[in-house]
Amino acid sequence: MIIKHYNNSFFLTKIKDTKLVCDPWIGALESTGTWSYPNTYNNKNILNTINPDIIYISHLHNDHFDKEILKKFLKKKTKIIIKKFKDQRLKGMIEKIGYKNIVELNPWEKFNYKEFELTIIPCDQSNSAGIKSEIFYDIDTSIIIHDKINAITFYNNVDNPISLKSIRKVLKKYRKSIEKIL
Repeated sequence: MIIKHYNNSFFLTKIKDTKLVCDPWIGALESTGTWSYPNTYNNKNILNTINPDIIYISHLHNDHFDKEILKKFLKKKTKIIIKKFKDQRLKGMIEKIGYKNIVELNPWEKFNYKEFELTIIPCDQSNSAGIKSEIFYDIDTSIIIHDKINAITFYNNVDNPISLKSIRKVLKKYRKSIEKIL
């Protein structure tokens, strides 16, 4: 497994000739003073250079779901992996850009694609401090990317404030491949 980090949660993961991109975003955020670092240039054609086979979008915030990058990518038949949210805004926005091959995964469901095994980890609390809250927004996810050939696992937490219970579940499921890396 080869992993290349571009910025924020924007990663390329490659196994053999299959490429998975997570949260492609580069440049300035829409209507804010935030920009990607170190890639502060606006290379919105970056997906055409990378040419991914599959794209994972964790949630609908602009630094994870960059409409401009997705619009400029020429291969609209590429699989897009998202969580099956009750709120269908993310799916609707992806469809509006022209993508129809959207795979919605239930939490903890495994999805096999060539050499990859992907698992979406749901948001299970509203903050990472474990503070009780009456407000809960189910908008974020993490992903486990497992290399079935080399038994290596990459966990991309993204912005997801998951509980210790969920972290333990991740470790239990993939302990052997995580220990192989350590």
